[in-house]
Amino acid sequence: MPLLRTRIRQRFRQVVQNHRRNPVIRAMATLARQFYDAHERPGYAASGGELRLLNCLARAGTDKPWRMILDVGANHGLWTRDALPVFPDATFHLFEIAPPTAEYAFKLHQGVERVHIHTYGLSDSAGSRTLNYYGPTFDELSTLHDPIIGQPGDFIPLQVEVRTGDSFLAEHRIESVDFLKVDAEGSDLEVLRGFEGALSRGAIQALQFEYTCGGAALKTHHHFLTSRGYKVGKLYSRYVEFFDYEPFREDFPGPNYVAIHQSAPNLIAAASAGFPR
Repeated sequence: MPLLRTRIRQRFRQVVQNHRRNPVIRAMATLARQFYDAHERPGYAASGGELRLLNCLARAGTDKPWRMILDVGANHGLWTRDALPVFPDATFHLFEIAPPTAEYAFKLHQGVERVHIHTYGLSDSAGSRTLNYYGPTFDELSTLHDPIIGQPGDFIPLQVEVRTGDSFLAEHRIESVDFLKVDAEGSDLEVLRGFEGALSRGAIQALQFEYTCGGAALKTHHHFLTSRGYKVGKLYSRYVEFFDYEPFREDFPGPNYVAIHQSAPNLIAAASAGFPR
């Protein structure tokens, strides 16, 4: 199936390229891609393609139990709630940069011994930052970058703490991470750079990140990870499409991309082959 999908896309692009001056062909190509993306692209919730991905990886990685999961940008803790039964032997560390938002995660996971919640963010350097905080109604939009939604008054500046992922791993004597989930509202690349040491030595087996119009270019994410031994792919509702970077992919559609270290070819093959229904 992955090979068939690749050939269909290649043939489609070839037809469009050969007839790029034909306005009818261009219009049909645009509609076809919009239909394909709307059908294939999952939502942001873990109950969509994200949860299928986790189940797929858990089944493929049966040679050893998954022990360490990091949830960066945990928000209310819903992603971890859905991931807990998938990885019954794993310890989860959640990072929520806005302390008021973290309170929801504390309540949701109260009494769950293998869930640890940290009320600071992760970035490429440690220090104090200003978070544009949207309040409890739209707190999932809070960002360290310039807000792309709303007007001044819709969000308030909130002083928050950030650390690097490498320093967190060293402090807690964590040698390896099985899965790293990043949802940092435009700061995903900064989070990944904070794990540069761990990523460079392949200590993070697999990860998921967002690529949105509020953050760095996809090319930058892709080069940063592939130069450290990772295969990068786009997460669809039923599979991951691993790819070499091409400029046409720079379209900011979101939401999620996946990277798996080349030392885990079984996971790459399983995610590419597709998720069972």
